[in-house]
Amino acid sequence: MRYSAPQAYALFGRTVEPFYAKCFQEAIALAVQSLGQIRDAEVRRIEHMRALRLSGCDADSLMLQAYERGIISPRTLPQVIPASRKPAFPEFEERNLWSLMNAFTGAVKNRATTNPQQFALQTIRLNALLSPPEPKPCPDLNATAAEHAAVAL
Repeated sequence: MRYSAPQAYALFGRTVEPFYAKCFQEAIALAVQSLGQIRDAEVRRIEHMRALRLSGCDADSLMLQAYERGIISPRTLPQVIPASRKPAFPEFEERNLWSLMNAFTGAVKNRATTNPQQFALQTIRLNALLSPPEPKPCPDLNATAAEHAAVAL
């Protein structure tokens, strides 16, 4: 049940707005603190994508996989291919994963305003395709607990 300020004062002997204001301020402070961590993670991700060189066959394979997985449509694929092979901006002329990602996002950028939810899903799926999580070593089933602990460090 929601109380007005006079009702809250009558019930609790004080207004509750200062409490909620403090909670809101704390939540904002936590969110702002995490922005630096998010920025740092994005910088590392982009550096990794720039360092990963792609051959023409690798880029073509990733474009085809994006189409086959339904990430991009048959109408979008013909826009991605030339954007990948002859980028509009000199920053993306180098054949790497970052330039391919920009070819994809450039081809679907209008969707950000026409259908933001679909654009967000498409971007998430593209990121999953182009920058999958780092593989973790498979544990040795015959190892002792001490050996597993040493590998984890």
